[in-house]
Amino acid sequence: MIKRKPRLVERWRLESQVRGLTKFIASKEQQDASLNLGTTTIEKLLARKPSKFREVMGYSSGSLTTTGMWQATAGVLPAFSATGPKEANWRQVRLGLIQLAAAAWLRHSWVLREKCWDKESTATSMFDFLEPHTLCHAIATGDDVFAHRFGRHLLANFRLTKGGDRIFFYSFDFLPFAFKLYCTWIGEEITFRDDVANPLGWYQQIFDAWHEPQQLRSALLDICDYHCQQALDQDVSAQFGYHPYNIFPVEIMALLRIRKELGLPTPDFEHKLITGNPLLHPPATLPDVQDDLLDRLVAYVRDAFPDVSPPWWLP
Repeated sequence: MIKRKPRLVERWRLESQVRGLTKFIASKEQQDASLNLGTTTIEKLLARKPSKFREVMGYSSGSLTTTGMWQATAGVLPAFSATGPKEANWRQVRLGLIQLAAAAWLRHSWVLREKCWDKESTATSMFDFLEPHTLCHAIATGDDVFAHRFGRHLLANFRLTKGGDRIFFYSFDFLPFAFKLYCTWIGEEITFRDDVANPLGWYQQIFDAWHEPQQLRSALLDICDYHCQQALDQDVSAQFGYHPYNIFPVEIMALLRIRKELGLPTPDFEHKLITGNPLLHPPATLPDVQDDLLDRLVAYVRDAFPDVSPPWWLP
């Protein structure tokens, strides 16, 4: 289990996190290294039209992850503006989510196409890099088409691999938690591998207290602490150091939404991660987004590789 580091929790401040992200987005150097480089890489890929799907996935999935993080981060920051309308650009946030969703779709499509589940880290049958964040983001903001298609795909893989790979899936508490949270939402009972000790780590207390509102309050405060620690920790296991999820607690939002929809009471609680955080209240209706480059990439993939499933985020 990941060691508790109370000093990191104490140091975490929403304002300082926002300042850091504002500086990051304003940097021309960072924009070139993330948004512009990712876009250029996909443009070059479409010009070359490679015949091997692994090459398409390898270049485009990583690029979409990078551009998606940048777009989502740029979208959330207006909510913290001192002079603006203090409203997130939810269209841009959703554009970032769709790009992250596309990255997950491409990687999992390659794994399924090659039948190479868990043969290497890139081929993990469950979550890779920002994929658990992407699933929680979709649930938190109501992008249910993607959430269910991705979630059902993960459930099928979990059963196929008899509980997911012992290393790739269970190295970080957040991965099993995000998956179990989704399964709880849809009423699917799952059993983790019996050769993995305490697979949920810090998050086990959430499910231990799932039907005990007063105990749940303490558990919620603890996983908020965990988020803050992980946002500042330099350890390789840190899961919330990735923007915008250091300030956008999608896992907490997803949990609160799921409990509400299941008719379960959730105790009131305050924590510096969520109290006064304007991102806790996304719009009831998601804005439509347009991404010409992603549309062209999807059209190419579906034409060149017709056995690939339709994109998970499209109706």
